[in-house]
Amino acid sequence: MNLDCSFFERIKLNSKCVQRLISDVCPPNEEYRVCGNVCQEICTNRGPLLCHTNCTEGCFCKKGYVRFTRHGQCVPEDSCKRKIIFMNK
Repeated sequence: MNLDCSFFERIKLNSKCVQRLISDVCPPNEEYRVCGNVCQEICTNRGPLLCHTNCTEGCFCKKGYVRFTRHGQCVPEDSCKRKIIFMNK
């Protein structure tokens, strides 16, 4: 059986396509989700976000973390204010 594992973060294991281990897929402070919220909170846009798009597969910030920028790294929620103030000086 010849399987194509070209989909997002798939590998072959015993002739089957499987998801890679979370630790191999996602950066620090993030976790892999099959159905995560497309509209993720960022430091400058906190609170409930109205998002009309269905969920998506990928890496998302762990609980207690938010993205520093839209495509940036996940940082502790309580560090957002400090980092923004620091960067504006």
